[in-house]
Amino acid sequence: MAAATGEVYGLTADTHGAFKKISEIDNVAVCGMAAGYGTTYVVTQPICLQGASVSETPAKTWAFDWVEDEETGEKSLVPRLMDTEFSDMSRAKERVQMIAQGYTHTLALTDSGKVYAMGQSFYGSTGHGGSKSSDIFQEIAALKGDSFKYVACGKHCSLVIAQDNSVFCWGENFSGEAGIFSPVEATPRFSPLLTKRIIRKVSFGDKHAIAC
Repeated sequence: MAAATGEVYGLTADTHGAFKKISEIDNVAVCGMAAGYGTTYVVTQPICLQGASVSETPAKTWAFDWVEDEETGEKSLVPRLMDTEFSDMSRAKERVQMIAQGYTHTLALTDSGKVYAMGQSFYGSTGHGGSKSSDIFQEIAALKGDSFKYVACGKHCSLVIAQDNSVFCWGENFSGEAGIFSPVEATPRFSPLLTKRIIRKVSFGDKHAIAC
């Protein structure tokens, strides 16, 4: 949870049902958040108090890792800045605008409308083709040349919306959750069924999705 005053709060088993302030992340503007099976991401920018535009300051992406206390054995989520994973994006001078998390894969949308994917590919969930996995964010080749405005992840599937409202989906579709016609697609496929409805937002469950 992100507060308007710049604090970020987390809710995990070790907080016993109460939101706990994450002290490592403070006085920031939160651009995007995503929580998945074992990882949580927060994209932040510093809050500018001297009249400078937030867009002029570099964005930072944090990942939350489970860390076990050696004395108590209790596990807690500890944030770390992600640098290596964004190396390709940094070289291209791209900045994360939105992030989405699946079971083992992650999508990142940049401010220029490009889509990058990282993680372990099940049923082609990363969109890089086949079972190709990646330890760093790489631009999805099949989406190059188009500009996008929204990304979403299901358990093992993905969806993106282009600036012209075209919808592309890929990954696992055994229950029809990806909105495509085949049970599995390892690369992005245009979805005429969803495109004609002008989708704005999508939220995935384990084997289903809702859209508005």
